[in-house]
Amino acid sequence: MQPELDEVISRVGDAVARGDSEVIARAAYDLETAAMLSTKAVQEIAKATVRWLSTDDFRKADGAWRILFVLRYDLHHLSDSERKDMFLAMIEAFPYLQDSMSRFIVSELAELFATDWALDAVEAQIPTLDDERRRYVPHALEHIALAATDDVIAARSFDRLIELLEDSAPEVKREAHLSIRRVANSRDKRFADAAQALIDR
Repeated sequence: MQPELDEVISRVGDAVARGDSEVIARAAYDLETAAMLSTKAVQEIAKATVRWLSTDDFRKADGAWRILFVLRYDLHHLSDSERKDMFLAMIEAFPYLQDSMSRFIVSELAELFATDWALDAVEAQIPTLDDERRRYVPHALEHIALAATDDVIAARSFDRLIELLEDSAPEVKREAHLSIRRVANSRDKRFADAAQALIDR
């Protein structure tokens, strides 16, 4: 029988406090199973995730990315305000995430939040980030540019990605170039020609 959701959520909190990545992994699986069975569970997991993201223990935990990844297929069960709370909590926590995989997952999940407020939040973080954390921003901007159904938001994100080609940090510039290449080769052709021109220059 699937453990009760409250028990699983409590187990995640305890595992995060102890820094136990193995228990976090097992609990993430249980959370994902619960999310498949109940819309109410999705909402409760989202609320818990927002709470966890505000804690130092979660931000320092190895394997925290597994929790961030739990609801990737279930966000449609959340209201717009719940989705916004969840992503903004990720962005707020991003500068403090110690696990590099967690930072990558936040940049990857940006495609699920391709909105003006999400782009605003990502852009606002850029000046505050050190080189190591800023290197994940091109990936997030790439995802927003390709996933946004609003062409204005997509163009804004692509333009901001172009700016990072001139970033002061070599690793950020490298990641921006890789993102530009993926945009050029994407099935979404809105920016393919512009991206290819940047590659060819």
